[in-house]
Parts: sequence; C-alpha cells; structure tokens
Amino acid sequence: MQLAIRDESPAIGISTRILRALGVTLGLGVAGTSLGAILGGGLFAALSVVINNSGCVQISPGYAFLAGGTLGGGFGGIALPLAAWTLPRVAIGRIVAATALGAIAGGTAGFVLTNPDFSAVVLGSLIGFGLATSLVGFRSAASANSTATSTEEDM
Repeated sequence: MQLAIRDESPAIGISTRILRALGVTLGLGVAGTSLGAILGGGLFAALSVVINNSGCVQISPGYAFLAGGTLGGGFGGIALPLAAWTLPRVAIGRIVAATALGAIAGGTAGFVLTNPDFSAVVLGSLIGFGLATSLVGFRSAASANSTATSTEEDM
C-alpha cells in the first residue's frame, strides 16, 4: 500500500512547493533584515566613534546605530533573498557570510576613501555586497566546471 502525498494544501488550494518557496523567501528576508540591521548599525556606530575622535563633527553613536541599522536592515531584507534565489547551487551560509563581509568591507572602504561621508559608506556597502555575490557565484560556477571536467576525464 502506498501513501498518497498531495501536492496541494486542501484548505486554500495552493501548491506545497509554492508555500515552501514563500516560507524560504520569508525566512531569508527576516535573516537578511536582522543581519543587515546589526551589521549596518554596528558599522555606522563604529565609524561615528572614529569621526568623533577626529574632531570633525560630533555624531551620536546611538543615532548612527539607528540610522545604519535602518538602512542595513532594509537593504538586507531585500538583497539576501535575491542573492540566495539567484545562486541556487551555493550554500546559503556561504552566501550570508560572503555578502556580510563584502558589505562591511565595502562600507569601510567607502568611509576610508572619502572625507567622512555616510552616503559613501552606504554606496560602498552596496558595491561590496554586489561584488561578494558575484564572486561567490563565479567561484561556484568554476568549481562546478572543474568537477564536471574531472569527472569526464575519469571516464
């Protein structure tokens, strides 16, 4: 006797695959929002301390954390699910780690390369996130190609 597994939710008639994809996307959005808020807030707060110590202007680290967290959370909630769905063969943990490091490195580079300007930090973070996503995708594709080539040579 076989158990029949239905591919539709009886209550609303939506495919289980669609519900699963929506759940994964929602989870990635929550993770991206949380991580983006923490990292963006932390980066802005740390940079505000550097600015305050340089004597240029006085920026409250609490305000900087709130502003950076809002920007980082909003961006992360959209960008992480997009990056994860764009790179289906890459582990989500690798995507999260690479894009987080890329955003932090890009934001820091934007700060260092310009006169203390938070808009450059935001732009640098966006560029760093994009470059990290591209790098992870290229490395995954190169790894898949080398694996396929070595498998073909072994035969």
